[in-house]
Amino acid sequence: MALDDKPTHDEILGFTPEQWERHRWQVERAAHERELAIKEREDRRSFFTNPLLLSIVGAIIAILVNAANDAWNKSRNLAQQAREAEQAMIQKAMDQDDPGKVIARLRLLDAAGMIPRHRDQLRVLWTDEKAAQLFVAAAGGTTDVPVVTGPLQPCDKATATGQTGWLYLGRATKTAWVPGERGSDLIKWEVEPAQGAGFLDKAKGQCLHVVQPKFLRDDGPAGEKRHAPIKMPVTPAMRLRVTDLDEGDPNHQELHQPIWGHVEVLAN
Repeated sequence: MALDDKPTHDEILGFTPEQWERHRWQVERAAHERELAIKEREDRRSFFTNPLLLSIVGAIIAILVNAANDAWNKSRNLAQQAREAEQAMIQKAMDQDDPGKVIARLRLLDAAGMIPRHRDQLRVLWTDEKAAQLFVAAAGGTTDVPVVTGPLQPCDKATATGQTGWLYLGRATKTAWVPGERGSDLIKWEVEPAQGAGFLDKAKGQCLHVVQPKFLRDDGPAGEKRHAPIKMPVTPAMRLRVTDLDEGDPNHQELHQPIWGHVEVLAN
């Protein structure tokens, strides 16, 4: 009979004393192993149902929940404080009568990364011309333009104020301006450059006025000034002098290139 074979009742009755001792030992060992297995299961069960352990786990969970809640509240409070600080800076920047200065200050705050939560709403003031026009109109359209009594100085002798930017002058052929609703029709030259070959070169150094409020823009790639940020508004009361021209991207094969003039605001 093999060691692990379970003997029958009749076989047990015929055991010798040595076989009986071996059989008893095997039975006791099997019973002991079952007891150990049952005890291990009970110990594992009691471990997870131990009141002390459950109270410790509950305390740890409560601490983690409270820490997460505190962190969320602190984050929300910091975000609120940051928004209020940005709003205060924006309000201070807008406490100006000149919308051009307001736009300049807001652009400075944006460039410095100080109004990240409001930049998308405010950037339209210096990127979208319609929004800028509404802002200027709401602000009253006032500008700090020096008022000089008496006759105007000659264009080439007039004093510049230091305010400069790029102004859209319209579209042009090689010999003349192309009439357009938002182009050359909105520009009034003091002395209009004579049409013909090279007429754009003759525009440099000339003075002009805008027929209705427009905007000066920052510098940008050739032919792409319309994508540059708005710098300041200009009104019909302002005298402007052309210092340079952007005649468009020479690589673009447009029939009528957009012409931008770099102008400076004059004192009279």
